[in-house]
Amino acid sequence: MIELTTTDYKAMLLRILNIILIISLSAVIIFLITKYLFPFIIVIGLSALLQKPVQFIKRVLKVNHVIAVLISLSLILATIIIGFGLIIIYLIDIFDTIIIQFPFYFNTIIEAFKIQLDHFVTYTLSNLEQLLNRLNFSLTEYLMNMMDSLYALVLSISQKLANQLVPFVSETIIQTIEITSTSIIVLILTVLLSKDWQVYLEKVSQSLPQSSIKKIAEVRKHFINIGWGYLKAQLIVSSVTTLILLIGFNLLKIENALALAFTFGLIDLVPLIGVGLLLWPWMIYSLITGGFILTIKLSVIYIIIVCVRQLLEPRLVSKQIGSNSLFVIGIGYLCYSLFGIFGLLFTPLILISVQTIKASELDQIMLHYIRFGKQLP
Repeated sequence: MIELTTTDYKAMLLRILNIILIISLSAVIIFLITKYLFPFIIVIGLSALLQKPVQFIKRVLKVNHVIAVLISLSLILATIIIGFGLIIIYLIDIFDTIIIQFPFYFNTIIEAFKIQLDHFVTYTLSNLEQLLNRLNFSLTEYLMNMMDSLYALVLSISQKLANQLVPFVSETIIQTIEITSTSIIVLILTVLLSKDWQVYLEKVSQSLPQSSIKKIAEVRKHFINIGWGYLKAQLIVSSVTTLILLIGFNLLKIENALALAFTFGLIDLVPLIGVGLLLWPWMIYSLITGGFILTIKLSVIYIIIVCVRQLLEPRLVSKQIGSNSLFVIGIGYLCYSLFGIFGLLFTPLILISVQTIKASELDQIMLHYIRFGKQLP
């Protein structure tokens, strides 16, 4: 057994501080770049994604590099625009159906309120007023004062909304102009960077040691593989949710069950937004309008989805990214405790980063450097 001297401990402490300093500086640099130079990150990402399509187009169409870059970028943009266009058309169709049926739903809610109000006035209010008259309390005067207060509150809120409308419209126009100009700059820079991608790549390769280049390539490979594994887990969970909804909607004999289940499944993929965003308003509407049986059935479907997700998601994520289920749940709880509900957005990135560090043995490299002051052989 090797005994460490005081000098060895001091050297190890200095190496630990050195690693902490490097990690802290890296985190600060990443934060500043993300905050102030985010468009350049998009440019680099787009340029990297374009390389394989560019090489394929050059080989098939026998064109020069610049033309291949323009064709690749145009195809990607066209695909994105067409995809978003189809999604927007589908959503407009759904909202159009909702708007057409809105008067019916609104009238149903009003009629339900009328029935409840009539029952309240006929039975409860008359008995309550007789009781309060004995106590020398005017219920009518109290209700009139309450209505006046409610009217003043609504008027005040309306004035505030009207005062904020003009700044909101102005800010929206300014942001639209900024986004448009930024998008044009990003496209131009992407074309320029993609055109000379290999040149810049060779310059970066020449400025770094060969061992570092290999390690960066290894980290990138593991990050992509683990990230894709996490995405596959989410797609499987969302597919299971869609299947449960499809079965439930068919059993309830709801119209357009397939389209509704598919829409709910897509929304389930969005972080912090699940099927509850649509199921809860539906259940509340059914409850108000007297559809108690439908409310109970929708609640059962929602409870089943929540239970299945809670059981299935940690196991699938842990299996796909090669981690322990308890570790996945612990990271999620830690992020939620530190950053609140938005901390759940950081959970996937932290999980993928931790597993990437383990898979590429960066933790072993750091420990070996701390102990012996040199890299792994």
